[in-house]
Amino acid sequence: MTISRILPLLCEFGIGAALMAVGVWGGLRGGYLNLTRREDRTLLWTFAAGFLALLAVYCLFTFWLPGMPPTQ
Repeated sequence: MTISRILPLLCEFGIGAALMAVGVWGGLRGGYLNLTRREDRTLLWTFAAGFLALLAVYCLFTFWLPGMPPTQ
């Protein structure tokens, strides 16, 4: 495994996670998001689930699929 496979994953999802955390923190601090409201909690769970789903798909194509033997 070379760093050329891992580095885009770290950059894309690491920076994306940091930006999402800053956005959520700003929304909570500014009053735009309120964790006592069900709609806001659902929105945050949707953000987290989408982020993790994209991370799983990215890892699938980066690590598992390149090692599969070719089919004939």
